[in-house]
Amino acid sequence: MARCSAGAKVSEIKWSRLSDYERRRDAQALLLALVDLAVARKLRIDVIIWNNLDRQALGQRRNTEEGVDVWNLRNMYRTLFSFLMRQWRSTEGERPLHWTFGTHYPNGLDRDLLEQHTRRFGALPGTRVDIRRAKSMLNYSVQLADLLAGMGAYSHDTWQDYVIWLRQGKPRSFRPGAKNARDRFPVLDAFHGRCADNQDVLMLHNKPGWQGQGLWTRNPRNSGNTINFWPYTLQNR
Repeated sequence: MARCSAGAKVSEIKWSRLSDYERRRDAQALLLALVDLAVARKLRIDVIIWNNLDRQALGQRRNTEEGVDVWNLRNMYRTLFSFLMRQWRSTEGERPLHWTFGTHYPNGLDRDLLEQHTRRFGALPGTRVDIRRAKSMLNYSVQLADLLAGMGAYSHDTWQDYVIWLRQGKPRSFRPGAKNARDRFPVLDAFHGRCADNQDVLMLHNKPGWQGQGLWTRNPRNSGNTINFWPYTLQNR
């Protein structure tokens, strides 16, 4: 319903396809509607972001037959799912639940192992965990997750160009090295502006232990923050 009320016209919205006015308009309207729903505590947004250095370090530390990228993706999924279940318990009480996670995962990822790890590290005894493959074409929620994840990563890749764009007065004809900046920067800017009024989401601030100044939430473990971008920093470096 939020997607319809936001006036979206494009059938499938993905960050990778945000390269023209129509998609920019729809993406911006949807993201602002999501912020309003999160502020009203009708949904949560949690986005984990990690960089290539983390992936390389994990690969060097881990002796596994899985490829580094696949192992790292499983680790990130497990971290996110476990975090979400713990956050839910902190606000809704300690009781076993049935969780179903819709994900995108490559063929090399062991789904059964991911389910086992999620139950072991984040779930109460008796909790059911089902992880299923989700297709964005058929699921608006997956499209919105794609949009948020893409924007989060993009903000950390391009924040230096974003600073120049702001200093130049947000010109429409801006053409930096950042891909599709003329359509993506206005969306990023509108989203962050709405978050800054209601949530503890920062942009262009340094996060300890992290390189880059894209979107991040000062305290994602605060149950009052319903919009959380948290750049993942390795433990025990």
